[in-house]
Amino acid sequence: TNMLRHAQAHNLVIRLQRTAEGLALSIHDDGRGFVPGPHPDNAGQRGLAGMQDRVTALQGRLDITSHLGAGTRIEAVFPWAARTQQRARSTAAHDL
Repeated sequence: TNMLRHAQAHNLVIRLQRTAEGLALSIHDDGRGFVPGPHPDNAGQRGLAGMQDRVTALQGRLDITSHLGAGTRIEAVFPWAARTQQRARSTAAHDL
């Protein structure tokens, strides 16, 4: 939504991958970029603050890189739940 409203980007790439660490989400655009505040909520960047809250609630990691005139890259990793990790290490067959 922010890309459409603010970035004036021509291209948007979204990638969702299963990795050993967890579920990885990468979003980047070629828009006008911005300066991410160290505390998005205090800087009026409510969308970023909401992303941070959701990632934190899921014990994940969020990295935002943006430069004026050079687009924005948002990367999040959501770690696998302990049960998922345990099942992945097991050699037993599992019901889906």
